[in-house]
Amino acid sequence: MRYEPTSSDEVLIDGCLNGHDEAWEALVTKYERLIYSICRRYSLPQAESDDVFGRVSLILLQHLESLKDRARLTSWLITPPAGNVGA
Repeated sequence: MRYEPTSSDEVLIDGCLNGHDEAWEALVTKYERLIYSICRRYSLPQAESDDVFGRVSLILLQHLESLKDRARLTSWLITPPAGNVGA
């Protein structure tokens, strides 16, 4: 299967959980702009924005299996972290 940033979240997450690195790369690419736009909204410097992006990516990777509604990943990403633990 070919994984693209335009693929559905469900397809990309399933690919990630099945060990497909291309799915993870596509998922991160798909949401990179969203994460950085939130950082810009808070006027974070580039170095801090990069750190936030890395942290969010790591948290997402750690919680992929426990996501209850894979179609609502955007909502999960923009919810404060305390609300995402165990989501």
